[in-house]
Amino acid sequence: MSTKGILMRKLLNARRMVAGILVIIISLAIPLNLQTTYASTAKKSIELEKSIEKQFGISITLSNKLSKDEDEAYESLLLLRDALYMMPNKLVNSLVKHFKSKGKSTTVALSISSAQSYGTAAGVYSYDSNTINLYIPEYASLWGSGTEPETILHEFGHMVQYALQDIYGTKKLKSEFTKLNKKIAYGGKWKEEYELVFTREYASTDFGEDFAETFMASILSRIPNDKNAPLLKKSEYIKKMIETQLKVKVANDAWRIYSQTPSKKYKEKLVSNIFLGPNFQDEGIYQYKITRAEFYKLLREVYMDIQLKDVKWEKYLDSKRSAQYSFNKFFSTYETNMLGKIKRKDVALILKKLMDCIYRPDRAHCTAF
Repeated sequence: MSTKGILMRKLLNARRMVAGILVIIISLAIPLNLQTTYASTAKKSIELEKSIEKQFGISITLSNKLSKDEDEAYESLLLLRDALYMMPNKLVNSLVKHFKSKGKSTTVALSISSAQSYGTAAGVYSYDSNTINLYIPEYASLWGSGTEPETILHEFGHMVQYALQDIYGTKKLKSEFTKLNKKIAYGGKWKEEYELVFTREYASTDFGEDFAETFMASILSRIPNDKNAPLLKKSEYIKKMIETQLKVKVANDAWRIYSQTPSKKYKEKLVSNIFLGPNFQDEGIYQYKITRAEFYKLLREVYMDIQLKDVKWEKYLDSKRSAQYSFNKFFSTYETNMLGKIKRKDVALILKKLMDCIYRPDRAHCTAF
C-alpha cells in the first residue's frame, strides 16, 4: 500500500457506520458555548485510573508531569480505556494472569514527552518488566502519540507475542508465522506487492514488529479483503493462537479481518461532507455491529471534530480542553455501562439526550453545559 494510502486509511478508519449518522446529526447543531473552567474534573483521573486497573487487572503509572495536568491525564486515560475495550473480551485479563504466573505484574506507564525528532517512539514494550510505556507529545507531533489506538494495540501485540512464546515456544511460533510470508525475508527492500503480506514497510523489518502490526491491524480493520492474502492468513493464525493458547474466545466483531458493506438503503447516505469525516467506500472500515464502548468513543470523536473544526490555532488547546470537559461530563452517566453491543434504540436515546443538552442546557442531565 502506498504511503498516501496508508495515511488515508488511518485517518478514515476510526469512523464507521454510526459515525456517519453522528456527523449528520451533530453538524446541524448550534455550537456550544465552550467553558474554560475545569475544576469539577479535579481528581476525576484518579477515579478513572483505579476503575481501569480494577477491570483489567493492570497497573497504571503516570509521570509526575502528566499527573499535575488533570485534564490531560483524564483524557489520556480515556484513550487508553478506548483501546483496551477494542481488544477481544478478557484478552488483557488473560495476559495479566499469564505474566502473574511468571512473577510479573502488567504495567502501562504514560508520560509526556518533549521529543520531536523523526523516528521517536510513541510506545515501547519491555518483556523483562512486562511494561508498556506510552509517550504523549508535549507539542503537536507528526510522529504520533502513545495514546493513539494504533500505538496501544501495537504494544499489546508485542505482549501477546511474548506470552505465546512463553506458552507455545519462540522457535515454533516464529517458524509457523513467518512461513505465511511466502518466502519473503525480513529487512529487504520494500516492494509494492508486499502490501498483501505486511501491513506497512515497518512490519517487514522483523518478526516481532510484523506480529504486533498484524495484531493491531486485525482489530482496526486494516487487513486486505483478499482471501489469498498472506496478511489475512497471518491474522487468522494469531486469532487461532490466542484462542488455543491463551484460552480467549475471539469474536468476529472484535477481530475485524473480513470487510462488511452497508445495505443499499444506507450506503449512499454514509458519506460525510465534513473534512476527514467518514467515507465507507474504502474496504475494511465498515462494521455494522459495535459495542457500547466503541459507540461512546465514536460519539466523542465526532463531537470533538465538530466543536473544533473552525477554531483558530492559537485558541485550539483551550477549546479542545473545554470540549473534552463538556463531553466528559455528559458521558459520565454512561461510564458504568460499556460492555456488550449497543442497540439502535439506545443510540437514538443517547443522541436525543445530547441534542437536548446542546439546545436546552438547563435540563437536569446537562450539568456540563
